[in-house]
Amino acid sequence: MRDRFQTTAETQPEVVAHHFTQAGLSEAAIDWWIRAGDRALDRSANNEAIAHLEKAIGLAGGLADGPDQRRLRLRLQTTYGHALLHGRGHSHPATIAAFARARELAAEIEDAAARFSAYYGMWLVSFVRADLAPMREVAVACLRDARRSPGMPAGGRALHVFGVTCWFQGDYAGARRGPRSA
Repeated sequence: MRDRFQTTAETQPEVVAHHFTQAGLSEAAIDWWIRAGDRALDRSANNEAIAHLEKAIGLAGGLADGPDQRRLRLRLQTTYGHALLHGRGHSHPATIAAFARARELAAEIEDAAARFSAYYGMWLVSFVRADLAPMREVAVACLRDARRSPGMPAGGRALHVFGVTCWFQGDYAGARRGPRSA
């Protein structure tokens, strides 16, 4: 179906995902559920994206445990968190739980760039809720990763997160000065 009806597969990846799911081909199904979720997010169909990503997360729970599977679970969880953030809001319990889970998964990943999306989502949730302690904790973790991985594309964003956190806490000199040590 994927090969014979390429236009349908591109425009309706959830159909292909459904068929792979029914066939018991979890890894292929997950890939197509992610595509369906990404496509829905591109159209701002957040509830649809949430549903597709929940199916992928459910299937990913049955995968073997290895570095690639952990990265996949983290990617799914952060994408799911962002879909919830846009669909249900920053302070919705499901959004908070999704990013908390993403942060747990991030702790198992060696790749700092892969962790940053989870950290940033958790920081956003904390920022909007004015929850200063976790906001600071995540900002410091982002900055630590950025320092350990020079040239990381998210390095500038880590500095921004840290500066905004200092500013939000009333540490205007620290926000301007930047981090001394993290």
